[in-house]
Amino acid sequence: MTNEMKVYLPLLIKEFLEEHRTPLTISKTANPDCECLVITNMKSRKVCLLGSLKDPKTGENKIGASMINLSNWVWAANEGFTTDQILNDINDHVLEVVSPGDLPKLLA
Repeated sequence: MTNEMKVYLPLLIKEFLEEHRTPLTISKTANPDCECLVITNMKSRKVCLLGSLKDPKTGENKIGASMINLSNWVWAANEGFTTDQILNDINDHVLEVVSPGDLPKLLA
């Protein structure tokens, strides 16, 4: 886990628990080459991806986040799209890029 993720993740969890008093479920994605976490608020049924990305301008690591539209994900899966196809080919219908700092309110 990158230093940015090590610093940000505990802050996210602390802020979310203090404001919403609801636990989050956090799991790694199945891809070992990608540092990405799936964060779920089971109570609100909201899910996001949080990962470490290389800034194309500076080459430095930064934190990136996307909310997952579960209805669209389920539709895509039912239509036969694989996870890779969803993430690479139709991601604009399923993912919304958001600021990592907004995750506590977006997951509520």
